[in-house]
Amino acid sequence: MIEIHRSFVNTWECDENRHMNVRFYLRRFEEGAAVFLAMRANGGKRPALRHRHVRYHRELLEAESTVTLAAFPQDGPLKGHLVQVLREISTGRICATSLDRFEGLETEAIEADDEATEAVSPRGLAAGDCEADDPAILTGYMETGAALAISYIVVKQDDLDAEGRPRTDRIVGCFSDGASHIWEHAGITTEWLNAHNNGRVSVEMKVQPVSTASPGEVLQLVSRVGDHRGRTFRLVHTLRSLDDGRAVARGEVCCLVMNLESRRAVPLPESFAAYMIGHSL
Repeated sequence: MIEIHRSFVNTWECDENRHMNVRFYLRRFEEGAAVFLAMRANGGKRPALRHRHVRYHRELLEAESTVTLAAFPQDGPLKGHLVQVLREISTGRICATSLDRFEGLETEAIEADDEATEAVSPRGLAAGDCEADDPAILTGYMETGAALAISYIVVKQDDLDAEGRPRTDRIVGCFSDGASHIWEHAGITTEWLNAHNNGRVSVEMKVQPVSTASPGEVLQLVSRVGDHRGRTFRLVHTLRSLDDGRAVARGEVCCLVMNLESRRAVPLPESFAAYMIGHSL
């Protein structure tokens, strides 16, 4: 595997759970992919990202340093994907991985080691494109309370990639900024979290830019709980334009509740189960 990025965890990148926020993992993968393409893509127009599948393996804390390694397998289930592995420098432990699919990317093979292959392989979310909600059905979900508008973006030039689509770190930043609203709506309230010293955590996510946006355009993030299994549940996100309703990006997130003292997952509250019964899709 080859080195494509190095970075450092700044204080302002950490959130209320005292670890680096998910959007900044995505920023490192966004930048790492750009470095890889600059180093390895065969001239001409840069290939466009189809989707990015990220798994979070270990918390990154303030003042830790990171290195990102990359592979491009030519065989097996990861064939044709850019594999990114984010490691903490001092221990060498894997903190996060990204499995990226670029349209038409061709380059020589760089094999991933066994540890990286295991770490990057999808687990809590299905591989491939994000689940897509039909616009009319999504509106119906909102009318019944099964989906909620949780965040908005007024697009700036810096939010867009070279193709004019929102950067994945900006998309995930919108997921993160709005997450408390869909969690609250689904019965996992801030009051309950604070009373039990618990926090909201994402353990796996997919991001898929699907169309371009323009500076000044207003985007609305609509989210719903897709399903749940044991101590985890899945959020389905649609980032859409308020101008014409088209989907600009989609996402899925596998979530859990973590106790902030033990740093381990805890059972979801009964209020969440009651919400799921009342809003089954």
